[in-house]
Parts: sequence; C-alpha cells; structure tokens
Amino acid sequence: MHVKGETVLALLTPSLPSVASQHVVDLSGDGWTLSSTTLNRTVPGHLPSQVHLDLFEAGVIDITASMTSTFVGLLMPTGRIPATRLKACDLKNSESTWLVFDGLDTFATITFCDQHVGSTDNQFRQYNFDISQILKECKQDPVLRINFGSAPNIANAMAKSPDAEEWPTGVQITNEYPNRWFIRKEQSDFGWDWGPAFAPAGPWKPAYIVQNKHADLYVLNTDLDIYRQGQINYVPPDQSQPWIVNASIDFLGPVPRNPSMSIEIKDVASGSVLSSGLLQNVTVSGRSITGTTTVDGDVPKLWWPSGMGDQNLYNVTITVQNDEKKALARVTKRTGFRTIFLNQRNITEDQLAQGIAPGANWHFEVNGHTFYAKGSNIIPPDAFWPRVTRARMARLFDAVTAGNQNMLRVWASGAYLHDFIYDLADEKGILLWSEFQFSDALYPVNDAFLENVAAEVVYNVRRVNHHPSLALWAGGNEIESLMLPMVKAADPTGYSKYVGEYEKLYISLILPLVYENTRSITYSPSSTTEGYLYVNLSAPVPMAERYSNTTSGSYYGDTDYYNYDTSVSFNYNHYPVGRFANEFGFHSMPSLQTWQQAVDPEDLHFNSSVVMLRNHHYTAGGLFTDNFKNSSRGMGEMTMGVEAYYPKPSKSDSVANFSAWCHATQLFQADMYKSQIQFYRRGSGMPERQLGSLYWQLEDIWQAPTWAGIEYDGRWKVLHYVARDIYQPIIVSPFWNYTTGRLEVYVTSDLWEPARGTVNLTWVDLSGETIANNAGSPETVNFTVGALNTTNIYTTNISELSLPDLKDSILILSLSGEGRIPNTSNKKAFVHQNHFTPVFPRELALRDPKLELSYSPDSRKYTVQATGGVSLYTWLDYPAGAVGYFEENAFVLRPGEKKEVAFVAQEGSVTDDWLRRVTVQSLWDQKSQYRCFSCSLQVQDSKSNHDDQMTHFGFKNVPESQKESMVRTVFSSVASSYDAMNDFMSLGIHRLWKDHFVRSLNPGSALPSRDNDTTGKGWNILDIAGGTGDIAFRMLDHATNINNDHQTRVTIADINPDMLAEGKKRSIDTPYYNTPRLSFMEANAQHMPSIPDNSVDLYTVVFGIRNFTDKQAALEEAFRVLKPGGVFACMEFSKVDNSLFNAIYKQWSFSAIPLIGQIVAGDRDSYQYLVESIEKFPSQEEFRSMIQKAGFMIPGRGYENLTGGIAAIHKGIKPLTK
Repeated sequence: MHVKGETVLALLTPSLPSVASQHVVDLSGDGWTLSSTTLNRTVPGHLPSQVHLDLFEAGVIDITASMTSTFVGLLMPTGRIPATRLKACDLKNSESTWLVFDGLDTFATITFCDQHVGSTDNQFRQYNFDISQILKECKQDPVLRINFGSAPNIANAMAKSPDAEEWPTGVQITNEYPNRWFIRKEQSDFGWDWGPAFAPAGPWKPAYIVQNKHADLYVLNTDLDIYRQGQINYVPPDQSQPWIVNASIDFLGPVPRNPSMSIEIKDVASGSVLSSGLLQNVTVSGRSITGTTTVDGDVPKLWWPSGMGDQNLYNVTITVQNDEKKALARVTKRTGFRTIFLNQRNITEDQLAQGIAPGANWHFEVNGHTFYAKGSNIIPPDAFWPRVTRARMARLFDAVTAGNQNMLRVWASGAYLHDFIYDLADEKGILLWSEFQFSDALYPVNDAFLENVAAEVVYNVRRVNHHPSLALWAGGNEIESLMLPMVKAADPTGYSKYVGEYEKLYISLILPLVYENTRSITYSPSSTTEGYLYVNLSAPVPMAERYSNTTSGSYYGDTDYYNYDTSVSFNYNHYPVGRFANEFGFHSMPSLQTWQQAVDPEDLHFNSSVVMLRNHHYTAGGLFTDNFKNSSRGMGEMTMGVEAYYPKPSKSDSVANFSAWCHATQLFQADMYKSQIQFYRRGSGMPERQLGSLYWQLEDIWQAPTWAGIEYDGRWKVLHYVARDIYQPIIVSPFWNYTTGRLEVYVTSDLWEPARGTVNLTWVDLSGETIANNAGSPETVNFTVGALNTTNIYTTNISELSLPDLKDSILILSLSGEGRIPNTSNKKAFVHQNHFTPVFPRELALRDPKLELSYSPDSRKYTVQATGGVSLYTWLDYPAGAVGYFEENAFVLRPGEKKEVAFVAQEGSVTDDWLRRVTVQSLWDQKSQYRCFSCSLQVQDSKSNHDDQMTHFGFKNVPESQKESMVRTVFSSVASSYDAMNDFMSLGIHRLWKDHFVRSLNPGSALPSRDNDTTGKGWNILDIAGGTGDIAFRMLDHATNINNDHQTRVTIADINPDMLAEGKKRSIDTPYYNTPRLSFMEANAQHMPSIPDNSVDLYTVVFGIRNFTDKQAALEEAFRVLKPGGVFACMEFSKVDNSLFNAIYKQWSFSAIPLIGQIVAGDRDSYQYLVESIEKFPSQEEFRSMIQKAGFMIPGRGYENLTGGIAAIHKGIKPLTK
C-alpha cells in the first residue's frame, strides 16, 4: 500500500516541550494520501488516522452501518505509506534530526528520502529514529513514507513459525481473528463479545520531526513520581512523612555534562508558587536525567477522588540546564499530591476483633483513608482511537461523576489511555485502575517478546505516572482467575510450566519494571486474584501469589462474576462473597434511537439478521459471516430474562414493539446490577468487609447489544440511571429471599463518619391506596449507620405480613438522613428512595398510572405526575438531535405525586420542538397493546399473522404462537394440586412409576470417562418440565442413598414459573435446599441457549413432553445439550395396549377426571385439556421414531410400557463421537 503527497507543515505547538533553538515539525494534518495496492485506490489521508477512517471518509467503505466486521479481512491493506515533502527541515544548521512517532499501529516500515529508516512492531510504544545522515545526503525534496502491514496476517504467520509456542487445544480464546497473543496490538481489535474486529492499521497518534542545534535536548517522556518519604509500592505509606518529588526526563540529543535540574511547583487554581529551587541527587543514566526534591508534607493541598474532597492540582515545571546554566530542555506536567494504595495485607488481630473474617484485605486507601470504590469498567470508546476527542471523553466522564462513581477500571486489551484522558480524570476526581494490555490469553515468553513488552511497560508507566488519577497497575485481565484454571484443566501435567510462564511475564519481568519507575503505585499481576503471600524483591519471582492456597472461612482477593442462568439472577446466594467485585454484569439492547443510527428501518425487529449479527455474545470463534447460532444464545438469554420477570412486550406496531423489547432488556439488566451492587455494598458491614464494586461495563464501542450502561453516542441506558441512584452515599435496600420469604431492609453508608436518620416504610396497593395497618410493618424506623458500614433496620417474613394480595402490593422505602461528606466541615442532608414487591414485576396487578408530562420554560424542568395507579420504572425519554441525561429517571411515582426533573444537555441542539418530543412511560406501557413506547410513534392496527402454523391444544386447533401461553395458563392453574392431578390421571400409581423410572436410570452410579469433560464430578442431570421437583428429589435421593454419591446435581427446568415456585417451596423440606446440588431455571425446552452443548449426562422429562408445541424441536435440543453417551429418558402417558382396558381408561379419563378437577381444584377446563392432550400424543412406535430422527440411538425396543401402556418409558442414547 503506497501513499505520497504534499502537506502544509505546522511549526512547534505550544504544548510541545522545547527550547528556543529547537525546531519541531508536527506531521499532523490532512495533506497525506493513502494508496492501496489491494484496492488499487488512492484517497486523501490524515495523520493521526487509521486506514479504515481514510477509506470511510473517501466513501470507499461504510464502517458506521457495517453489519459485521468480517468484511475487513477483504479490505485489509498490504501496507500504508503516507508521504510528505518536508521543506521545513533545516538541512544545514541542525546537528541532529529525529523522527518521533508517539504511536504506530502496529507493523510499520519507515523510509525517508527513499532510504530505510526502521521498523515497528508494537502499537503501545513510542519510537524515535535518527535520520540526520539520511537528511544530509538527500538530493531531492525529502519524502517520508510509512508502510503498514496487516496485523492479522502477520499474527498468523508468527503462529506458523517453527519456533512459535503452542498451547493446549481449547485454551486460547479466539473471538474473530486468531493469534492475537503473538503481537503487541490492541487485543480487542481482533474481536470481542462487545465489539467489532476491524483490526485497523495506521499512525494512530501524532508524529514529529525534531531538529536540535548545539546541546539542546528534546523531551520524549517524563516520569514525575510524587510519594511520601520512605514509601514503597506494597506497604501503606506513612502520612506524617514529607513528600518526595522525583523527576526523570527521557530525552533526545547529546548527553549533557554536569547537568542540573530546577523545579517550580505552582498552584493551578491560584497561580501561587508552592515551591521552587534545584533538584538534588541529579544523575544521568543512558538517555534519562533524574533528580529529586522534598516538599513539606503539610504544604500542598491534597488531591481527592470525586465525593471525597477537592481535586487540587499543581503545575510542575522541570528545567534541565548545562554547567553554564543554559536551559537545554523544559517540560511542564500538571499533577496532584496524593497517596493511593491497594491494601492486600493479611487481616490483623484488630480487624478480627471488629468481626472481619480472616484472610487478606483487598481494598484501596487514598491519603491514608479507606474508601468504598464505586464505578465500572471502561473499554475503548471507539473502534478507532483517532476519533476519540477530549470533548467526547469529557462528556463521558461527566456522566461518570454524575453517576456517583469514583473509579473506573481501564480494562486490559484495549489500549493505554491518552494523556488527555488522564488529564480529564485528574480534573474530575476519577480514579483509573490501569492495566497492561494482556487479556484472556496465554502469551509467549521468548526473549524477543519479553524485550518488546519491557519497552512498552517502561514507556507507559513513566508517561502516566504524574497523574493523581492513576490508582493501580494490574498485569492483565483474568489471567490468574480464568486462563490458569483453563490450562490446568486442559493439561494438568503441564500446569506448572504455564504457571512458570505466567510468573516470568507478569511477576519477574513487569513487577520490577513498575517498581523501578514508580514508588507511588501498587502493582497486581492480574485483575482478578487471590492476592499474594509475600513480596521478596531479591527473589527470582519477587511476589509469591496465593493462587489456591486459601483457607475455608477466609476471604481473599477480588471477584469476577457472570451468570447467564436468569433463574438465579436475583438470588443472593449465587453472588460471590469477597473483598471487592471488579467485574459483573449482563447484556442488554441499546435504545431504538441508537439502533436507528446504524440499522435500516426494515431490520428493526428483535431477531433480524442485522441485529443478531451485531450481537457478538457469543462470538463467532473465527472469521465467519454467519454467527446466528452463537448470537442466538445471547439473544435468548436476554429474552429469558425479560420473560421471567417483566411484562412481555406485545405491541401491534413492529417498531414500537422492538423498542419496548429493547427497553425491557434494559430493565432486567438494571435491576440485576442493582441487586448485585446493593449486595456488595451491604458487604462493607459484613464479615467479608467488601469495599468495592466496579460493574461491567461503562460505555459502548458501537451500536449493538452489550453490557454497557451508556450507549455509543452517550445516551444513558436504564442501568446508568439505576447505578447512579444506588451509588449514592447513603442508601436503603431491601433484601428478599424469594424461596423462604424472608425480607430484610438495610441502610448502607460509604461516608467516613457515622450517619443518622429515619426510614419510612409504606405498604400500598398498585392503585396507590395504603394497605391497612401498613400490613403489620412499622411506619418509621430510626437508624444509625457506622462509617463505611451497613445496618439492618427491619426483618420480617412475607408470610407474616397482612397483605391481601401479593400481586397488588408494593413497599416504598424512603430514607432521610444526615451525615458528613469527607473533607467537609458541615453535615449534609441525604434522601434515598427504594421499593420492593413481593412478586416479580411480571406478576404484578399493574394499573394504568395515567402519566402526565409538562415542561416549564421558566424552571427548565419537566413535571411528571401519576394520576391513575402506581407508576413503576417511570421513564423519561428524549428524541434524537441532542445528547444528555435527566437528573432522575426510572423512578416510582404514587398517584398524585409530582416529580420535577431537569434535562442536562451535553451535546446537540435543544429546541422548543425537541423539548415537546420528550416522552414518559412506565412498566404499564410495556404490556399495553395500545400505548406506544414513544408518543411520537403512530399506532398501527394489529395484523393477523397468516403464516402462523396451527397445532393442537387438546382437541382444539390453535395457532402455534398461542399454544405456549395456553399451556402456561393450564399449569399455573394446576400447580398447587399437581400431585392430585397425576393421581387422577394414573389411577393413583404414578408414584410407583416414578420410583421405577429413577431406579432404571440409577443416577449417581459410575459414569464412563469422556474426553474433555470439564463439568465436574457426579452426574449433571437436567429435569425438563420438572417444576415441582417430584423427579429431581427422587434422583438426588437415589444418588445419595443408593450410590453414596454427593456430587450429582439436578437442574429443574420448567416454562411455568408457578410450577417452579411450587418446586422451590417443596425443596425447603429436602436436604438439597440452598445447595449447589439443586437449581431451578425457567426455560422453554425447545430452545435453551443458556445450557451449553454436550454438558448434560442425563436428560429427563416426565409427563411433560406431550404439552410441548414442537416436540421434535425439543428432542433435537435434548440431543444438543447431552454429552456423547448421555441418556435421554422420557416417561409419558401413552397408548393402552389392551382394547378392553383402553375403553375403561378412556371412560375414566374423559368422564371422571374433568369432574374431579372441578370439585377438587375448581378448574374443569384445565383437566379437560390434560386428558385430551394424552389422546393427541403419538403412539409408542411413533414417538420412538421421533427420538431416532433427533439423532439418538435406541436401546433395544426403545420403550417400556407401564400398567398396560397407560404410560411408557422411552430412552435414547447420544452416540459417542469418534
């Protein structure tokens, strides 16, 4: 790929470090050209830029509306050569001329005046090349060319090299492009589950030509380290000690003799000089000059994170002089005085006496104060870094601080953040947990790779060390917690080798490099870790990691938690208990407005091919244009989350329905995060002393379903509003165990002093009327909550409350308190509101709140009022044309209650017309057929679906789309009398059949050995349509009591939540209650995306499959989830094989059972359907053929008749793979 052309050259910019006789040419500009031999095209180019951006601007490709990123493989250029004629270069008077590149992505070959200059192979390094001699010998106008290679192609070639390291099969994680671990480039450029795989190339950061005269120096990089005297990285600093300012400058130019360094420290706000003078102990090492000074510990005003004090900043100017006092170089860095320390030290005796559980700490301390870290994880805000501007990041960081967050984890496998981003964090008080760019992979440890990494580490540690927002350096993402366990499972005998390689890279190499270049920042080898046992800097491996050397009942390290089984999303027993939560989350759809930026109108429906292909959870695992199978799993998880807990959108207008579905996925996501954040914050006062929660993830990289709380253009999802609310300093939170009915209410505070106040507890029905006697709950509770602590203010059981109808009840929790914000003198009033419903929102007896919305030009606020019923999840939404956020959103309104809400505009034009198009909705609108998601949408008449296939519902023919809900209604009706129903239909002998069924399967017996089986010891049993637990409990009893197996586990899956609720209630009386051996999930047997392929040993379905809409699809899904050699076992009512007996049984079924159903359960119709469904079920032979068609081998006859064929047991075996 070739580019050449002419550009107007800019002279030295004020921000560049320089002295008077230095000449710096900034190569940034629009005059470059880009040529591609692959495309045979030449287009205008830019610097900084990347290939895709130049091609996009020229109209060659469309990266905005790209459905997938796979097309990039076809367009990836063989190289990129920008060229410029450098007429501004001084050919005669300069003693040295250098090319300086702040960032080249990634593999580049540079020529100047047609002479080879050098090559690069690391996106994250600064490169400089001496071209003095080339320039002097240049006979024509000097031309600079840079040729970029294809990173994916080069990575593949490196992988095929004879000496390339290989890892066990299945360990390395490929998202789209493979072999990313061989090269030092942004790893997510190769694809991730939240973004595209463009794998761009180009000069992504500025470049300069530097010409020095005489002894002048050009400053390449500056390491400004500010710490307390005696401070070392892994020990809490002594706050009584003075400050040490250590300045180290990397330079180009001749090494000066006997240099001196002077310093001036000036308050940014006032302009007053804090300190000035010469630095001491000035030394020159290679091309670095270093000196130190001491500053009185009480003189500088401290820098504090957001919510803990002011962000006091100072400009520090360092001047390097020669022995004649002539200035050779000068540089100014803005900084702050603070200490930040990650405490991983063992729990002390004093802490044990306070009730803190043994183990080790894992929390941050700023300026000697322990604090609660509240925040999220930041990913690259764009697939192309040259598009990321200061203004854009300022808007994002404003949203962070408005969201009550004080820390962001800068996730590894993006890129090291630009200095201007750290500058913004310094200004806004956002701590940046920073990581080296390694993630979810094992990396080579050959000498060349380690040498490349070492240069990358040193440059970036020194570059950002002056920023007070820098909170931590971590070695990489999930290396210890994910990759080491994966390789141990794949290659147990070789595990020690891979641990050794891990330690060689992250501990023996990176740790000393960090410690050599900063004393102010802690280092952790992995983002998620159990911490360390000890540090010995003289040892070959200077930090001894704890790994699995843990003690039961003790807590260590931080946690990383994802669970896409939506049946346990709000079950606190499934959340990890630890010292700090650095990742957790669930994905959701972006809003309709965001989809409309990238997707054509005809594709705006939930499972359109475009929407599904933009969903990368789960990733393709390679370069495939068709990722529907993996994507459907992620889409299915969102669907299951919505259908399990919220009203299912069913609007007649297709676009409105799509919008409602998007919003519903956001409701589920937000509530799930809220549930976890409340849980983790409550942990601050629990034995685990949990002191941080950073959810995944802050923002989007493009328009797609992801875990983000802020969409690509800056629009807030429901999540960011809810997180903002639950990250307030003092909160009130309900904790409900929906299995036992236990309800607890806690007040939690992250203030550094005790806080006091009251909480009002108000029970109302959904029309807004107060429930008599407040349902037996106190109306007001006083509280005192300790510093960084939590307190229980109320405990009850739902069964003990006087609630007329659980589905028509809501508890409003209103907190009013007083406390002191850290580093302030006056107390502040705090309010917080939360709510609780004793059933999930899907089951609530919602009323139309009849919301009214008005806008006041005087106050510039909207007023929202509910005039009907209680408004849940009251949601203000704004149209395209501007970006910003409402000061409050997703709140509860009682009838007659008004709330004034302002809109904070961050970008765009807020006109009168725009203000009028703001809308409001509530949870009621999700289920309403006639109300649109946005009032600006037009309601269309519903259209019948003429393509809907018909099926039977008993003896009736109904559309397939209706049968599922009709069956759900039947089983909701009979759930509480399910055993009695089976007694009627089996003539009372179903219990004997079930005992025989379980004995024939013999759960818990020895399983055959299978290759690559990582599902654990014991049987993994999936019991479909097993809501009440009748079969599951028998399975576990048999495994435990007959085969002495305490590892076998059963997942009960049922499409009907009422059946599951019955099973959960019954499980309380079993020894398996609240243990890992028994779990429940709401699922449709025809499509279970949350269950992995080849993961189940035994699949059972008893008296359930006849109710499935598509039985063949269910059989095929059973085949998918079963392991090779796994058993499908079904017991179902069938065809009686004796004509006389058959006539008697039918007479009993059709005459007696519906009548008994009417008498016993008050429901004749449901029991009528059940007997009709038996009659419509295939014969034994027909069903055996269906099992074979799904791919199963049939053992023997394939079925066993019970009691003359009233029921039959069918079995199939999934063939072993070769």
